Amino acid sequence: MTEFGFIVEGQLEKGFVQKVCKNRPVRVLGINGDNVNLDQIVRRAETLINLMVNKCDAILIIFDREAREKGHGEIARYVELELKNLTGEENIFVGVPDRDIESWIFADIDVPKNRLDSSLENQELGGDGHKSKGKMKKLFQNNSQSYKETIDGVDMLSRCRHTTMFENSPSYREFSEKVPRNCWWFTR
Repeated sequence: MTEFGFIVEGQLEKGFVQKVCKNRPVRVLGINGDNVNLDQIVRRAETLINLMVNKCDAILIIFDREAREKGHGEIARYVELELKNLTGEENIFVGVPDRDIESWIFADIDVPKNRLDSSLENQELGGDGHKSKGKMKKLFQNNSQSYKETIDGVDMLSRCRHTTMFENSPSYREFSEKVPRNCWWFTR
């Protein structure tokens, strides 16, 4: 069985990994945003990989596309190739939610729908290519709640079904197709 290590963008992703893949090393990238150069992400990820390489067989890296002009696939391939060349490690898999991690949550619309209410189908929702975090915050506000990434985001992402996300999110599908399937979460 492959022992995964994770490098993720923020606290939502970290909380998700800690909930779903207990006892696996997870490090926060600590940099991202519209203006962060991909080479900066590569350098930071390289440092984190070097700290984890003896603890796992494969490294999964997840960070948001944000407003970068390059597509999610092009970004993922560039970062993967650079990191493989720099570290000599072959089992590096990069996932880039197309625009933010909430787009992957919206890919399984039943999860936010069940969390909030069934009126979501009448609203313009997020998903790949949208700034879904803002839409998520608005949906929570419309239900007299505030969206807390580290609580609500972690809970909803962990409830999402891999098969539904795979079907509805091109950025999730592209990432998922690369990753070895020996994690229980991928079987849902």
